[in-house]
Amino acid sequence: MPRISLHNPREPHYGIVVLLLILSISISFTFRLYFSNDILPPPARMQGETTQAYRYVRMVSGSNNIPETDMMVMHPSGMDTSENSILEEYIAGHLHRITGGDLDSFLRIFCLLFPLLTIPAIYLWMRSSGFPLVSSLIGSTLYGFLFPALLRARGGSLYRETVALPLIVFLGWAVESALQNKGRKCRLYSIVAGLLLFISLAAWKVTAFISVFLLIYLHIRNLRNRIPVPLALSLSAVQIAASLVLSHMRHDVAILNPASVLALFLIPAVLIRKEYRKYLSFAAIPTIVVVTAFLGRASTEHVSAVIIAKFRHLFSHPGNPLLLSPDARLFWVSGYTSPTLAQIVLLFGIPIIASIAGIPEFFRKYRNTLLFWFLPLSLGGYLFFDRLLVFLAVASIPLLALAMKRKIIIVPVLYGLILVQSLFPAQIANALSKTVLHLEDGSSLLSDEELDSLFGWMHRSTEPDDAVLAYWHISGLISAYAERPVVTHTFFENTDNRHTIQEFSRMLYLPEDSLVRFMSGKQCSLVLYQADFLLDRSPSGLLYLAGLTEVPTNCSGYLMHYSPEKLEHLSLVFQTPSLRVFSLDSAIHSDPLDRMVLFEERYADIFGDYNGARNILSDPIYASGRLADEGIEFGEPDKLSMALLLGLQSGADSEIIYDMLNDLIQMYIIGSYSIEDVADDIHSYLYCNGSSGELRLLLARLYGAEGMFESAMEEYETIMELHPNLTEAEHEYELLTDGKNR
Repeated sequence: MPRISLHNPREPHYGIVVLLLILSISISFTFRLYFSNDILPPPARMQGETTQAYRYVRMVSGSNNIPETDMMVMHPSGMDTSENSILEEYIAGHLHRITGGDLDSFLRIFCLLFPLLTIPAIYLWMRSSGFPLVSSLIGSTLYGFLFPALLRARGGSLYRETVALPLIVFLGWAVESALQNKGRKCRLYSIVAGLLLFISLAAWKVTAFISVFLLIYLHIRNLRNRIPVPLALSLSAVQIAASLVLSHMRHDVAILNPASVLALFLIPAVLIRKEYRKYLSFAAIPTIVVVTAFLGRASTEHVSAVIIAKFRHLFSHPGNPLLLSPDARLFWVSGYTSPTLAQIVLLFGIPIIASIAGIPEFFRKYRNTLLFWFLPLSLGGYLFFDRLLVFLAVASIPLLALAMKRKIIIVPVLYGLILVQSLFPAQIANALSKTVLHLEDGSSLLSDEELDSLFGWMHRSTEPDDAVLAYWHISGLISAYAERPVVTHTFFENTDNRHTIQEFSRMLYLPEDSLVRFMSGKQCSLVLYQADFLLDRSPSGLLYLAGLTEVPTNCSGYLMHYSPEKLEHLSLVFQTPSLRVFSLDSAIHSDPLDRMVLFEERYADIFGDYNGARNILSDPIYASGRLADEGIEFGEPDKLSMALLLGLQSGADSEIIYDMLNDLIQMYIIGSYSIEDVADDIHSYLYCNGSSGELRLLLARLYGAEGMFESAMEEYETIMELHPNLTEAEHEYELLTDGKNR
């Protein structure tokens, strides 16, 4: 790293630099805290893979070791925890032991603060690459406010990159410094680089791909001029040692992966004469091909399947899901899909435009640095898997710093643009959506309130060993927050788990007997059904994963959605607006369940597709008012009925709801609405507002007028039980009984 001298007035003392970096981290933390509270709040609970991280942090914090076999997931056999990288769980768990306090509050601060160590890492890497001090300070500070850098560091989830990203950027600094120095400093930086590579490999499996890139870079650089032997030996030895020592790498036989092969060839390549180096480096290529083709691990097949599929189908999901392998359909979802043009513009539009001025100097002065080549690697990674935007956010900083270096006036302008983008992302997204660019809404139908209800019900109505069959993205929530064993897991690298998820998707669209046999084989008595399974026809939906484009009307999924009373073995025991729980265990009882909008077939054409369903659930009171107006104006009782049900479920004004019900009764009286449908509406009103003798008496009379005497008698009997003072009901019941007996 270039020396900062006290005798050079342009170079401040190390202490001043450290203070400035601490100030930068503090200001960035304050801004990110505001961002995560008021701009884009994260979900109330950890999501996806981070649900398991949450469970493990809780174990470590409670002075318990993470078990060798996790019996809460992949029921009934459990999961071998050595298959996954779990370093951040140990770091966070041990730190919480020291700090104490509420675990959720601690993790929120940890997930906000730890990624900000990337700021000093960027500063050091830029300095070791030859960037001026001021540019390095300004650029690294800018990272704290960059919108793409904020998205996966909002404090809501303990992602793998929460810990791994700063380590990887520090690794880049150490390697760059070793390449730029000689003698004792080179040896020191080489040792540091090896240690950082080992820790990074332990923290995140994606580091294995970074290691491949790094070793290829060193091979190519060694062809021109011998790279420092200590650096080559340190990184190669660590890569090989990690493959043998780290449990998740050992499980994946990482000693045979491309990075390890490159490491094995790099050691002799730095020790022999220059004219022979190319033979060793080029010999690594066919070796990697042979190893990958014949000894590749099933744990990474899903990644290879997606990469091949994206090339074959030009980064666009084919309309026919059967053109993709099951692994490609499973893994080619949010987080691992490719960004659309609209997403790229929203996330990186301002940085791209702002950095254009810095491109010529970056290419001219820094193309011989590792930092330079980190940019195309990050861009390529992001275009393949949108989750890797975390790398591109780091890689864009040097270009922005160079753009600001040209004129001092650009600094506040650029900072202002970055802040505007980070402060108003929703408004910018709405503006983009009004252009030819279209931003897809990837949010789920499921709300935090539904999860609260689900977990509360599970704690009250199920036993701790009642296993639940659920789709992978909610199974982690059930195991972490409801503390019930689940059949599927959020970990795609496990082949058996992938096959279980794929098999579940197929069973749901087969007759009920197939699903019941599958549940019995997995020794679980509960299955969680989500409205997404029927409504979501996108490539991220379960229907696409099953290899279908239409739902068979005789399948268990269709019956669970629209006609649960027709199921022979599964009983509906719990529901919320977008999910249902069915039981094979007759010992689990439930109270009578009211209708839900998404599960009523006659409303399907009204809300339309999946986006329509998401819109009504996101703001049900607004949707209720709009549908009520349309239903009354155009004389469409189904719309008014849907408005009534939405209003009841969302707590709309009681007087307005009662007026809706009156309007529906009037529509029945004039003959534009059926008795069965108006009865459903009255029963829903009674379910949500408590029994009303007058309403029940009206319904009994309507039944009687239609000649539906059995239904009328049931209503009269309910009135006499719940409202004994309503003597009219008893008198009319007797008349009806006498009439039937004649």
